[in-house]
Amino acid sequence: MINGFQATVSVGTTANPRFYKQFLNLWELILLKKFFSTELALKRI
Repeated sequence: MINGFQATVSVGTTANPRFYKQFLNLWELILLKKFFSTELALKRI
C-alpha cells in the first residue's frame, strides 16, 4: 500500500509541485490529529 501511495505522490509531484506541497501539509495534519487523539486517549486511562 505504501509503495502505491508513494507512486501516486511522485506522479503528483512531477505533474504539479504545488499540489504535492498542499497534499503533504494535509497528510501531516491528519497524522498529527491521529497522534494527539491517541495521546489524549492514553492519558485518560
